[in-house]
Amino acid sequence: MDYINIKIDTTIVNKQADVVSHSTSTNRSIPNQMLKSISIVSFVIFVTACSSLVDKGDKLFEKGMFEDAAAFYERALHRDPNDIEATVGLQRSRNRIIDRGLIDVRMLRLSSNYVGAANKLEDILRKQESWSIKMLGAASITQEEETGYAEKWLRSEAESLSQSQHPDRFLWFKKSYSFLIRNAQFDSHLEQYQRSLNDLGKQKCHSLVSDVSGQKFYLSEFVEKYCHSWGETVSLTLDEKDKSRYQGLVLREFVRFNTEDNSAQKIALRNQLSQLEDQFKNSLWYSNNGEMEVEMDVAGRVEYSRSIKRIVKSKNYSEKVTEQLPDGTNKTKSVERTYRYPVAVYNEKYNMRITYRAMLHSQTLKHELTESERNQDEGHNNTFRPARVYPSTARLMSTNDIIKRELSTTNLQIQNKLNNLWKESYCSNGLGSQQGENILRCGKVEPDNAYVNNWFTQRFGVDYQVMKSIYDM
Repeated sequence: MDYINIKIDTTIVNKQADVVSHSTSTNRSIPNQMLKSISIVSFVIFVTACSSLVDKGDKLFEKGMFEDAAAFYERALHRDPNDIEATVGLQRSRNRIIDRGLIDVRMLRLSSNYVGAANKLEDILRKQESWSIKMLGAASITQEEETGYAEKWLRSEAESLSQSQHPDRFLWFKKSYSFLIRNAQFDSHLEQYQRSLNDLGKQKCHSLVSDVSGQKFYLSEFVEKYCHSWGETVSLTLDEKDKSRYQGLVLREFVRFNTEDNSAQKIALRNQLSQLEDQFKNSLWYSNNGEMEVEMDVAGRVEYSRSIKRIVKSKNYSEKVTEQLPDGTNKTKSVERTYRYPVAVYNEKYNMRITYRAMLHSQTLKHELTESERNQDEGHNNTFRPARVYPSTARLMSTNDIIKRELSTTNLQIQNKLNNLWKESYCSNGLGSQQGENILRCGKVEPDNAYVNNWFTQRFGVDYQVMKSIYDM
């Protein structure tokens, strides 16, 4: 993208700004002129920014850093979707990414790294579809050849996995290489294994059903999804109520306010507490079948004070004075003078101390919100042009913004503490008990937990993250 050469008289703009700030003239043409100047400046900055991103992308492209170049072109298009140079640059970069990827596929295959070659080719095929790229010429021939080699590996891998007692490994294989399988038209070949896989899946399903009872609500949900995926409908027996989770959060508020606008502060608090109740329903502790509600006490104090001190400020200025000399001639000279004017100095203090406390699963959840802010500023209504003194407004605290900001942050912190309590309850103690129930509960907050993944690998041949992806847990 080329730079647009626009010459702007910044002196005029500055003068206009000065007039608008201090003049009491009723002439409306000056603000309009300023708006035109500001619009031109903004446009130049915008065009220059886009050009800069494209230029950086071009330089990276020339160095062979195609992924980095594509990132800059994407940023330029985010700012201006109609940027032709960024569009062309992005398309070139993506084509080169695919070309280089196909070379990597071939090198991996030639080094007998067939798994790596298949993974890379799968990634390329996914990118081609996402980017709407169709390969032509030599690249198309290379891709076709490598797909043929990959099909041989797919055939061997499918045969090996079909002999496993873990049908979920075969499902993950199909999911992981879905684009490659479709591109190689390999779907029909895999159908020969489906009957034996279904039999194994149904056997696994019924072995899990026997473990579901009482308070094993997470295991029940998992078993239902697992069995349904293998075409089995099962009847599971659980307790009517979940004694470890809750049907809602009840907040009891005991906060005292001593501010300039107690009503607005109370409304802000209640709105944030209402949001906290809604957020609880998205937490792991919530269940429609919960036996009871969590009661949380919110107590504390919010105070605001403001004092005003009147002072006198002074500012020196020069004034030209003409005096008559004895010989009858006039002489002009500068005389230093001082202008004194009253100013109001504001001192503000805002203090919050609010405590949140609740009991969950025999554990205490406690959070302290402590915030203290100070502000000092001054203002006056005086105008005296010779000394360049003009009215100024003191920038005072927005106490409503403060309480909203702090309470919103507190809500997020409480959500984190709820997750930590869940982790302490199910990932620390008794992780191996309850025949998989606590394993599933722990996996919600610690998907990389070694014990959790070992449990899944032993029973299903794949880890927790894979099972989560297959069955949308």
